Amino acid sequence: MSIIVAIISVSVMVAGRIILLLPDLRAGRLSSFITVAIAILILIGMIKGHKLAWQWGRILGIIGAILFTITLTVGMLVNKAPFSGKLVAWTFTLIQIVPLYVLFFSLGTKEAKKHFGLICPQCGIATSKAGNFLFTQAVCKKCNVKW
Repeated sequence: MSIIVAIISVSVMVAGRIILLLPDLRAGRLSSFITVAIAILILIGMIKGHKLAWQWGRILGIIGAILFTITLTVGMLVNKAPFSGKLVAWTFTLIQIVPLYVLFFSLGTKEAKKHFGLICPQCGIATSKAGNFLFTQAVCKKCNVKW
């Protein structure tokens, strides 16, 4: 169930990013496209159960959530726009923040680690230790087995 929650969270975030990307595409700016492309790659990797997608989802999820939270807080304090303008901005920011926190915590469950093959086949302990640079292998923290 937690992996389904994580996939839905990333999907919501991707949809929100695509909506925010449309004005940039119309203006000919492609800089925001990179974040959408990375999120889509993470989503595909999560569906397929790639360990690297798990790692990036956890790391980028919490970093993004914290940065968006700081941005929202600062924006609330310094924004002089009318309330309706603030409400729209806060809504789009929350559409990004909530799924990122949900993603981070749902990927931390044992069920999610099982989906990504992060349970040691020898001792059954969940790990997050990469066996190589692209995280195609994992290493058990307890018995040091690589799979």
